[in-house]
Amino acid sequence: MNTPTVEQLQQAKQLILAGEIDFAKGILYSADMSPLDFRKFVESCTVAESAQTALAVEPEPVAPKSTLVQPDADGKFPTPLDGALFMASLGIPQTPLRPKTKRPFLPAWQESATTDAAHIRKWAEMYPGCNFGSVAKTGKHFVFEADTTDVRKRFETTGQKFTSELIVASRPDNSRGHRWYLYADGVKNISQTYTKHGDFSLRADDEQCVSPGSIHPETGEQYRLVSAGAPEVPSAAEVAFWESERVEKSKDDGKKEAPRNQSGLVPHGAIHGYLLTEAGRLRGMGLGEESIRTALRELVEKNCQPPIDWDKVDTMAKSICNFPEGENKTVVLNQEQAEAAAQQATALTFRHPAIKGTHRDYVVEPKMGQKDGWFPLGSVSLIGGSSGSNKTTWALDLLHAQARKQSVWGHNTCGRPYTVFMFDRGAGAHKRTMERLGYALDEIPVRFLPPVTDGAAVTAILDHLESEPAMPQVVFIEGADMLVEDANKGQFVSPFMSRLGRIAEHYHIAIILSVGAPKMRVGEGYTAKRDSMLGSEKWSRMSETVVAMQFVDGDDTDCRRSVFVLLRNGAAERFNLMLESGKLVLDETPRTESNSFTRAKDKVEEGKHFYTRLFSTAGLVDGGKAVPLNDHRRALRGLDIPERAMQRAREFLSIYYDRNKQAYIQLEVSTADSPNTVTLAGDASDVPVEGTSATLTANVQAAEKMFSEGKSVRDVAAALGVKKSTVGKWKQQWMSCVVG
Repeated sequence: MNTPTVEQLQQAKQLILAGEIDFAKGILYSADMSPLDFRKFVESCTVAESAQTALAVEPEPVAPKSTLVQPDADGKFPTPLDGALFMASLGIPQTPLRPKTKRPFLPAWQESATTDAAHIRKWAEMYPGCNFGSVAKTGKHFVFEADTTDVRKRFETTGQKFTSELIVASRPDNSRGHRWYLYADGVKNISQTYTKHGDFSLRADDEQCVSPGSIHPETGEQYRLVSAGAPEVPSAAEVAFWESERVEKSKDDGKKEAPRNQSGLVPHGAIHGYLLTEAGRLRGMGLGEESIRTALRELVEKNCQPPIDWDKVDTMAKSICNFPEGENKTVVLNQEQAEAAAQQATALTFRHPAIKGTHRDYVVEPKMGQKDGWFPLGSVSLIGGSSGSNKTTWALDLLHAQARKQSVWGHNTCGRPYTVFMFDRGAGAHKRTMERLGYALDEIPVRFLPPVTDGAAVTAILDHLESEPAMPQVVFIEGADMLVEDANKGQFVSPFMSRLGRIAEHYHIAIILSVGAPKMRVGEGYTAKRDSMLGSEKWSRMSETVVAMQFVDGDDTDCRRSVFVLLRNGAAERFNLMLESGKLVLDETPRTESNSFTRAKDKVEEGKHFYTRLFSTAGLVDGGKAVPLNDHRRALRGLDIPERAMQRAREFLSIYYDRNKQAYIQLEVSTADSPNTVTLAGDASDVPVEGTSATLTANVQAAEKMFSEGKSVRDVAAALGVKKSTVGKWKQQWMSCVVG
C-alpha cells in the first residue's frame, strides 16, 4: 500500500491550515490514507499550529513552475493533460477518465480529484491516453451542461443572457457544451431527466464534465474552450431560470424502487430493470432516442454500480423508442413487450467490426502431421489447477514466448499480440511473479480489473478489450472462476462462458481462462481431466483447449508438476515439469517409483491376487464361483487397497454382484472348444460381458491403439462391434493411464 510522501503531507498541511480541507483530503486519499488517519492528521495539524509546537521542517527548494499551456485560437490543447492542467489552474479538481470516454475509473474518484499539477501529471503517465474530467464541488464550482441551443434561446426570451466566461464546447458546431461558475446559494444538482425539456443539467456536487483537450467518444474531436475566462458567480436570474425548469419526481415514478447496495447504487443484476423503468418513463414524457440516451447515461452514471455496459444503455434507449411517444404519461409495457425489450437490450454490442479468420488459427501450432493446435482463435480455452500449481507462471511464459515466435513445448508459434486481465491478484503479487520469472514489468501487458461478477465482468472485459490501442489476438484472464456468482452452478457459468465465446468469435481472438481445481494426486480423483476443473462441468465442456495442472503425488511443496494439454479433437499431450529458477522447465528425471499410475496398477494387481486367493477356496455354483458379501468384507479387513483398485481388479477377473447383490460371483470362462460361451451364477442378463477374457483383452488393446490415433468412441465401437457404453468405459480407463 502507498503512503503519502513528505511533500504531500506538507502540501496537505498547508491546505488544512488555509481551510482547504477538501483539497487536502483529495491529495491524501489518493495516496491511500484512510479516513481515520486523515482525521487524525487534521487534528494534529490544527493542534500543532495552535500550540506552535510543530517540528520545523526545512523547506525544500521549490522547482520553478512549468509554463501553463494555453489553448490555441480554436480553443484546443496539445494533449488532454494540458487541458486538465489549465482547468486545475482555475481551482477545478481533475480526475482521469478512460481513454476517449467520459467515464471515471478510480475508486472514490470524487474524493481523489485534485488540482495538484504534479499529481495530474503522474496520472497522465500512469494511464497513457486517458481523458480528464473536471469535478464540481459544493461551495467551490459547479457546471451548467446543455445539450441544445434551445436552452439558451429560452433563457434569452426573458431578456437575460448566461454570464459564464468559462465555456467548453463538446461539439464542433458549439451546439452543446459546459458553462462553469463559482458556487452560489440555492444551486443543487439537477438531473437532465427532471427538467421540463430534458436538454440540460446542473452538476454541483461530486459530478464531473469532460475537461477541454480531452477526446469526445463519438466525434473523435477535442472538447474545446470557447471562452477561457475565470468562473464567476451566476446571476440571480440564471439560478431562478434553472429552478423554474426543474421537474419534481412524481409519485408514479417510484412505485417500485430499484434495490440499492450499501453505497446507495443500483447493483449489478438490478440495473436492467432500472434501465427499463427509466427508459419507459422518459419515453412517456415524449422524448426521442437521442434525449433518452443522454438522460439514461446521466442517470446510470450517477445511480448504478460501475462498471457499466454503456452499449446496453444505448441499446435500451433505441429499443424503447419502438413504443409510441407519450404525452407526459407513463409508458406501460406488458410482460411480453418488456421481455422483448429486455432481450434486445441485454444483447452484446460491439464498438468495432468483426474480424475474419479461419477455424485453423491457433496460438500454438499443431505438431508435424497433426491438424489441431492449442488455443484456437475465435474460442474460449481453459487452464485449470489448484492454487499454487503455477497456472499463471506457465501461461505467462507461454504467451511471452509465442509473442516472439519462439518454440513452445515442441510446437511452433505465430507471434500473436496478447494482453492479460487480472481479477484475483493485485499489482504487488504480479510484480513478485514478474521478478521470479525474470521479466520487466512492462514486458507483460497487464490490466487489473475490478472485482465484479457475471454480466458486469463480461462488460468490464469487453470494455477494456475495446479500449486497447490495438486489438490483441490472445487474452489471458486470471482468476475467471472469481468472475461468476457461483462457479459451481451451470446457470451462472454457462451464460458467462457463452458471452465470452461471442466476444472471442466476433473479434477472432483466443480467450484463455485460468480457473481453480481441487488438489489431487496425478491419476486420482476425476477419470477425465476435462472434468477436473473446479465447480460446474460447463467450464470444460464450453472450452476448446483444456490444460490441467497437477501436483505430483498431491504434494504442493514438491517442485514438480504434471501438465496435461487436452484438445477437443486431437490427441492429449503430457509434460513432466519442475520449477527451476522460478520457471517451469522439462523434468527429464524418470518418474517411475513415484509415478501414481504405477502405484495404482500395483494396487490393482494386489486386488487381483486377493480375489484369486479368495475365489480359489470358493466352491463352484452352477459353473461359477461365489463369495458371500460378508465373507468378502471380512477378508478385506486390514488391507490397504482403494475401492477403485478393487473395482478394476473385479472387472479384469469378470467378478460381479449376483442378481440380489448379496454375493460376488466370478464368471467361469469355458475352454477353446466353445470360446464365446460364458457360464455364470444367477441370471446371465444381469452381467455385461463382451466375450471371453482373451477376446476382451484383444479388444481393449485395439481400442487403446485407436484412442491414441484420435478415434472417437463411436468409431471404435463400430470397428470392434462393441457397445458404445463399453467402449466409453475403456476410454475412461485409457485416459486415466495416459493422462493420469
